[in-house]
Amino acid sequence: MAHILLVDDDQTFLDTASEAIQALGHTTSCATNQFDAVEMVEPGVFNLAFVDVIMPGGGAITAVNLLKEKDQDLPIIAMTGMWTVRSSPVMQVGLHNAAAKIEKTYRLAELDELITKYASSSETAASISAN
Repeated sequence: MAHILLVDDDQTFLDTASEAIQALGHTTSCATNQFDAVEMVEPGVFNLAFVDVIMPGGGAITAVNLLKEKDQDLPIIAMTGMWTVRSSPVMQVGLHNAAAKIEKTYRLAELDELITKYASSSETAASISAN
């Protein structure tokens, strides 16, 4: 089981994504902006974070960098609901520190694959650094 941070300014999306992740057997914590998310992160608390690309007050580029400063081993997946952003320089260059970049139109099976791939690598990293 992974503990996952969700960061998005859309409360309805947060509620839906949180329910989906919990249905897959994981726990979630949610933040509606990058500032609250940064306050929540400490090394080893989360196994994975999903961060919206565009949010008021600063989006994923700033959030990814700030979250990585707090926990360098935290895998972060940047997500967007705007298909035009998917191929933009923001996603391609600006978010080079993100482990993956996805559209919010993912299927539950795709979400499960991402969590399995990135949260398990984070758990492995945490257990190695603890030894």
